[in-house]
Amino acid sequence: MLELLCKQFYESQDGQARAEAEKALYLFQEDPDALPKCQQLLERSNSGYSQLLAATTLTKLVSKNIQALSMQQRVDIRNYILNYLATHPNLQSFVIQALIALLVKITKLCWVDLYEDEYVFRNIVSDVKEFLGGSVEHCMIGVQILSQLTVEMNQLAETACNLTFTKHRKIACLYRDSQLYDIFILSCTLLSQAKDNCCKTATASQYMDEAQHGLFTHLLNLARNCLSFDFVGTSADESADDMSTVHIPTNWRPAFLESDSVKLFFDLYHVLPARLSCLALSCLVQITSIRRSIFNNTERIKFLAKLVKGATDILKSSHGLSDPENYHEFCRLLARLKSNFQLGELVTVENYPEAIQLIAKFTVQSLQMWQFAPNSIHYLLSLWQRLIASLPYVKSSEPHFLDTYTPEVTKAYVTSKLESVPVILREGLEDPLDDTGMVQQQLEQFSTIGRCEYEKTCALLIQLFDQTAGRYQEILSSPPTSATHHLDIQTCEGQLTWLVYIIGAAISGRISYSHDDHDLLDGDMIIRVLQLMTLTDSRLPACGCEKLEFAIMCFLEQVRKVYINEHLQKLKMFKRLSEVLGVNDETTLLTVISRKIITNLKYFGHSEQIIRKTLTLLNDLTLTFSSIRRLIKLDEIQFMLNNHTREHFSFLGTGAVSASRCRSMFYTCLGRLLMVDLSEDVERFNTFMMPLTNTIENMVMMSFPSEEARKELIGLSRDLRGLTHAFNAKNPYMMLFDWFYPDYSPLLIRAIELWAHDPAVTTPVLKLFAELVYNRSQRLQFDVSSPNGILLFRETSKLICCYGERILSLEVPKEQIYPMKLKGYAVCFQMLKAILSGNYVNFGVFKLYGDDALDNRLIAFSLQVYPKLSQAYYILIECLAQDHITYLSTLEPPVFLYILESISKGLNALDVLVGSGCCATLDYIVTYIFKQLQLKDLVVPPVTPANGGPSQAWLRCNTSSSTTTKTITTPAKLYGKDIGAYDDVDVDELLAQLSPEEITMLAKEVDPDDSFLPPSQRTNYECEKEPTGPLDRKKLIEHINKQAMETPDRPELEPYVPGLVRGKKWIPPPQEKRMQEAEDQIAIDMGDEYEQALSDATQEEIIDLAAILGFHSMMNQDQYHASLLNKGQPVGLGWDGITKSSIQKVFPAEAPNQTNPEEMIKRIKDDDSKLVDVNLNNIKVG
Repeated sequence: MLELLCKQFYESQDGQARAEAEKALYLFQEDPDALPKCQQLLERSNSGYSQLLAATTLTKLVSKNIQALSMQQRVDIRNYILNYLATHPNLQSFVIQALIALLVKITKLCWVDLYEDEYVFRNIVSDVKEFLGGSVEHCMIGVQILSQLTVEMNQLAETACNLTFTKHRKIACLYRDSQLYDIFILSCTLLSQAKDNCCKTATASQYMDEAQHGLFTHLLNLARNCLSFDFVGTSADESADDMSTVHIPTNWRPAFLESDSVKLFFDLYHVLPARLSCLALSCLVQITSIRRSIFNNTERIKFLAKLVKGATDILKSSHGLSDPENYHEFCRLLARLKSNFQLGELVTVENYPEAIQLIAKFTVQSLQMWQFAPNSIHYLLSLWQRLIASLPYVKSSEPHFLDTYTPEVTKAYVTSKLESVPVILREGLEDPLDDTGMVQQQLEQFSTIGRCEYEKTCALLIQLFDQTAGRYQEILSSPPTSATHHLDIQTCEGQLTWLVYIIGAAISGRISYSHDDHDLLDGDMIIRVLQLMTLTDSRLPACGCEKLEFAIMCFLEQVRKVYINEHLQKLKMFKRLSEVLGVNDETTLLTVISRKIITNLKYFGHSEQIIRKTLTLLNDLTLTFSSIRRLIKLDEIQFMLNNHTREHFSFLGTGAVSASRCRSMFYTCLGRLLMVDLSEDVERFNTFMMPLTNTIENMVMMSFPSEEARKELIGLSRDLRGLTHAFNAKNPYMMLFDWFYPDYSPLLIRAIELWAHDPAVTTPVLKLFAELVYNRSQRLQFDVSSPNGILLFRETSKLICCYGERILSLEVPKEQIYPMKLKGYAVCFQMLKAILSGNYVNFGVFKLYGDDALDNRLIAFSLQVYPKLSQAYYILIECLAQDHITYLSTLEPPVFLYILESISKGLNALDVLVGSGCCATLDYIVTYIFKQLQLKDLVVPPVTPANGGPSQAWLRCNTSSSTTTKTITTPAKLYGKDIGAYDDVDVDELLAQLSPEEITMLAKEVDPDDSFLPPSQRTNYECEKEPTGPLDRKKLIEHINKQAMETPDRPELEPYVPGLVRGKKWIPPPQEKRMQEAEDQIAIDMGDEYEQALSDATQEEIIDLAAILGFHSMMNQDQYHASLLNKGQPVGLGWDGITKSSIQKVFPAEAPNQTNPEEMIKRIKDDDSKLVDVNLNNIKVG
């Protein structure tokens, strides 16, 4: 029956039959007796699908709850799988993979478990060696076991379900230290043997034999997995290629110094077919990335020479590079050569001149063949970017030849982009310009490459731009009679798009020490792009190329970063712009940019991409105070503040739904501009709000629910959210609050009632309220007599309750649960956290949350599946546990248990914020419980109202769990003795009965050393006996010596005998022998470039660098205060942009005190009533 169900599930084309089979198989997997049934299924079934079902079921059983299995059962499963694989070597490949997955899973989970005083599961390598000595099939299974075990030990995906991160790293480190090196050496040995055997008995074409092909594949995968192991626990994302250093332990050095593993993998690349040689290159990529500090200087150069020679041989022969996978891995290999080694080391390699020439030729050819493996270009550009960036730090006398070959690479990159445009348009290929992420990444790399021989780069760009722009103008001015007229326009626009991108990237590469000639070149290129911008704007709204407009906005963004700076106004670039365009300073350039922003907002309301990029530029301009002060004076900006309506900006209308997502950013920028001179001008605020007021008044007149009202509501919510975000000061926020409440807030709550099922409506409204209740920059500081905090809280409560009543009762499909429900939950959690931690509401009104609609009825789902939701949820729970733990203690037991269960799952989450938040939450809860248990254990003394004690009603009031602040009366103790019986004694009456001498004596006994008195008084001579004569120090010492000699010594229990120890001899405790670490501590190697730069830096530069990095202990006072204010460093100034310490002020010497001491002493003795203050400081002597 199971075999039939498995066949239906995996092979049937009938969806209903597959669903029924899936349901039945699910019940089989959830069966408590699944373990023996799976064993029977493996023993009796010959169907691969049934065997797969048994293996996956056992894997789920082990992964779900390994603790439910006894140690004997775990060992039995392990031994059974090993024996089953040994006796069934010819199983189908997917069955073998499933059984190996089960074996390595249980091996990892039980790696630290003892069975009969032995770590049974650590014997996996010795067990696998029996497979390696058998047939080819057995050997393949053994290699697969080791390979998959290495992957399993390294991965983090399942740690949230089974292991804590700490235990995972412990197991991984134990595996690394005891097994991994031996496994890698074993893989290299087997590869060498297999290569030698096959080379002796067969030609390269016979490597395609299925058994040999599989063996080489698994061996190379095993070696790559060993080299890709996360040795130090820093690579959380295995897909990222940024962490390019392999931190192998020190004891691995012989594998790369004594044995010739580098030559082995290069030989394998040359003899294996293309399908396998890419794996050999992948291993070489990891070998190239081995940490530098494992070698000394001589060994490193020798190791690098082997790698360069191997890469050069491949470049000479071009063997295998026609295969895309080989080509990709080889590009990665070249990039790693520079990322892990310094240019100063590369130039010392013997065949470096030949290597750099071949690499440049290979790069140029690759750029010209842009259709072949386009994703690999990134690594070649990364190589050249790193090479050029290293030029200022090269101290070697050997030539680097970069100034010779880099212009060739630059020209090849630019021309390849221009030549690709007509081909793409003619053949309908995928346009790289559509992938803005890839474009921006390549441009960032080109910004460094193009700065090498910058004069040649600019000359090339200006020449190509003039040619293309001239041809574009000719085509536009000619009548559209040609059949290719439209295609020619598209071709020119595509080429101009690439040129504008590349010019912007070249300008962005400007560094602080660029000389004036480079600024003149930048000015020439900026002039041409601005002239092109004028031409394209003149064709609107009839014609417009969105890709070209997007490139122009990217170009303006780079110009803003580099040249809109108060320290750069007198550059020659502005003089050049003034000669041609009349743009003579930064303010005029801002005017040009502002006009372009208004033009785009007016004509491109249908394009979300253009609107978002334009508003991003406007947002960046309004972030700095110096820039916003200049912007507010421009007529263009005043036009935007006074005319923010759909008539002038089409994206504010209800038609452009996609672009309406940008409205919040637009109004955030307007809000910042409005705040500059707003102060408390209510009239100006109301004038600014008039378009929004008209919109909301029109909504009131509309019939609800209607599609037009729905669109208006979505846009209005986003507009108000943007304004609320910008108003981070008290006065503008209060103006907005008074405008919004109570006139218009009920309208939004009504909208939630009508459109609770529509997240397109609920999400903007909920986010608006989340921003309203967020105490950004302490803007919600209401007066003591103001009820606004409670009113805001009440409106938010109504909104959440209204939303909760409807959304919790809404049934949605499983695949729609996040956009329909969970996204709204996350915003509600953020809203609650903001209002509970805002410190502007007296939570005596917390019972408002007693509404039955929000009884914490949370759906039982995994929070970790949705990162945004889990973060919002755990932040809210932490806030409740910290500030409102009493409320949590009043929840129903099922709800509180759900919270505890979610905290338990969050403790194992990979998200650091979630894990640390759960730890803090658990600490708050446990602390509260501990304090409550302490209160129950307190023994209250029997005091009653009759003897002056508090009443029972008062005690009940002050120990009630419903109050936040508790007054606890505990028995008073002195030296461990109860003195509660003396509570009724009047201390003042007792003190009145004491004499002054007794009070003095009591004061000395109570506080013998008064820290408030100066030391001169505390050590003052206080003996009351009159002196009998002057102090004679000699006689005093003689008297003390005489008294000491006459005082008898204490009797000795044992007589003194020289050399004999009396009593117990002191023996120092034995020192613990420190275990010698298996590997040296991994040193952090910054590279020669950074070390050289730091060694040459002055002390002032080091302090400035510390200011940038936030090392407050090394910062001066001015830098520290600047860091608190988040004062940014001006772009392009280097050390001059750092906040400097202020020069100490020189204060003149204080004039001497003219007081006559003898006169003052006389007046004091005479008790002069006119004498109030006496200053005896700084009296002139002599």
